[in-house]
Amino acid sequence: MIRTSLSSSARLRLVSLGRRIAAPTALIAFVAALHPDLFALAVPATGDHMIHLYQAWHTAEHMLPSGRLSGYSHMAFVGYPAGVFYPVLGDLLVFGLRLASLGFWSWEQAYAALLVLLVLAIPMTVYGATRRFASPAASLFAAVLCAGDVGRWPEGGHHSTIYWGVWPFMLGALLTMHAVLALEGRLHREGETPWWRGAALSAALVGLALLAHPMSLVYLALSLFALTAVVGSRRRAWRHPVQTLGPIALAAIAGFALAAFWLTPWLLYGSAWTFQAPTEGFGGAWLSFGDIAKGLATGDIFENFYQGSHYAGLLGIVLALLSRRRAMPLVLVSILAACAVFAGAFEALGDNFVTRRIQLARLAVLMKLCWFPLAGLAAHEAYEGARRLAERLGKNGLARRLARPSVRAGATIAAAAALVIAGWSEHYSKIPEVGVRGGPLWESIEDAERWIGAQPKGPLERVLYQPGPLCLDKDRCSKDEKIEIYHRHIFASGPMRTNRPKLRLGYEACAIFSGLPLVHRWSKDEPLIRAMLQSPAALARLGVHWIVSLAPFPVRDDLRLARRFGDVHVYETSTDPQNPLVLEGPGEAKLLRWSPERIEAKITGATNESRLVLPAAYFPLWKAFRGDEPLEIERAGAVPEGPRFLMSVPARDGPIAFIYERPPLQRAAALLSALSWLAIIAAAAAGAARRRQKKRRA
Repeated sequence: MIRTSLSSSARLRLVSLGRRIAAPTALIAFVAALHPDLFALAVPATGDHMIHLYQAWHTAEHMLPSGRLSGYSHMAFVGYPAGVFYPVLGDLLVFGLRLASLGFWSWEQAYAALLVLLVLAIPMTVYGATRRFASPAASLFAAVLCAGDVGRWPEGGHHSTIYWGVWPFMLGALLTMHAVLALEGRLHREGETPWWRGAALSAALVGLALLAHPMSLVYLALSLFALTAVVGSRRRAWRHPVQTLGPIALAAIAGFALAAFWLTPWLLYGSAWTFQAPTEGFGGAWLSFGDIAKGLATGDIFENFYQGSHYAGLLGIVLALLSRRRAMPLVLVSILAACAVFAGAFEALGDNFVTRRIQLARLAVLMKLCWFPLAGLAAHEAYEGARRLAERLGKNGLARRLARPSVRAGATIAAAAALVIAGWSEHYSKIPEVGVRGGPLWESIEDAERWIGAQPKGPLERVLYQPGPLCLDKDRCSKDEKIEIYHRHIFASGPMRTNRPKLRLGYEACAIFSGLPLVHRWSKDEPLIRAMLQSPAALARLGVHWIVSLAPFPVRDDLRLARRFGDVHVYETSTDPQNPLVLEGPGEAKLLRWSPERIEAKITGATNESRLVLPAAYFPLWKAFRGDEPLEIERAGAVPEGPRFLMSVPARDGPIAFIYERPPLQRAAALLSALSWLAIIAAAAAGAARRRQKKRRA
């Protein structure tokens, strides 16, 4: 009898475990079927992936060994403040996965592993949010819809996250949603523990969201406002505002303190550089009720968002408003409304308004994370309505069958799969397939970069990458010659193999310094690109010693073809990489020190007309001194008619030092973050100890 009882208990536990893991397992299998290359740890070669791969390597190999998470670096563009414009959470996650593999994974494999976790986390977050108010089957319905979202840039989905590789703001949106879920769950247990206890998790999620992407500031502001509005509408909030709303305020304040080391310098001098120009809007003027009604009726709220998902979410919004018993659906609807009003307000203010630079289109990511769970609510209520109708009509057999979890799961999965298949058949076929690193061209590029990396080098020896057809005569360029081949970021990970600074004329540099050129197809930048490529003095001023090109260069005295690897040409210039300084006018300049945040030179024989030009880009934190005397930094150009972004100072005999100085406020913010993280860890450890004590007493 005892043996039978134990066997029955084991079977019950196995059945219970199977039911709990059935939906997540099915979801993982579905996502793996959509992304087989990723699950084989193959890195996509499209979009921004090579940039993110380089940044993870750079953070681990060049920043952390010197005890920095942010600071100046010479490894890309013409120097840039790393970790200032965008935070480093994604880079640290890639590095952490490589460490977790004990070195068995390459940087490429660790990066692909992070993408695998990300494409799983997106629908799993939707699943967890939907489970707050719906059945496992309905939650799986919502998650499958989310996993099959095609989307577009920058509205999330496959096209944005995997093809274009602009996933850090998706990571920020996911962490924002988890922060909302944690806070909403904590508020459900109000009265059980002091209001401030258990806030460590919510605060950590807020801090991590801020360290994922700058757009998280907008995501968090709108989400926490919506959560406060829903919770604050309860009677208890009127009577006990601190106990009710205190956890939200505490999580927000503590989360900002956790991210202060990045957030403070970004707000001081990085935010204006991050969002350089007004971006496209989102959904028209949302404050126009006619446009809102039209968008809801036609499904044009999100582009490439197939109709089934749209109408299911719209039904979920109606159900959430009609049934006010459950708080989480109302929170999701409130976040949607906050995003809509916010986007509409900024649309109405027009392009000349400075805050119009906020990337409104990326609000669609947060809105979709709310829309899919509401679609799950619609599926849940539709199924329950069908079951109740069957019972009312006396069809007890049908009602019993509808009550079975297997029937419920099968029906909802079939419905979700049908919507996904319909959506992908319409849109996915129009999206280029994700290119994977590999093949003859990639092998030639890597061979060329490894060869350059094995050559002797000076303190600053940049590699200039020319990614497309070279046409120096604008009037004779054909249409095909003006369009870059392969992909604009194909060389972004080059420093990983050359360990030399990378100068890429194009989009990467323009994202940081608005005066630098984009790519050949941008006609306004073609004259500058041609002037720089045709001018030996410009190449020397920028420290270019190697040129890697996918097209042959014209014969020139200052260039020689050093090696050729398939279609990849490697040229060597006549630039002296041992002394990258440029002294305009009489005198001589000798380089004494070249490090990321300190450059020293010695000047002899200079006159009042002499000027020292550094092949490094200006940023406000750079200061120059001649002994104790401060020197005013002015800007110089690589070519006379080009933008002025290099640093230049009056040259006088004696030592001159350029120092990248962090203001006291930034150092104080870093200390605040360190203390806050220690406090969060201590609070989490204390909470875990209390839970263990309760279990022992029980």
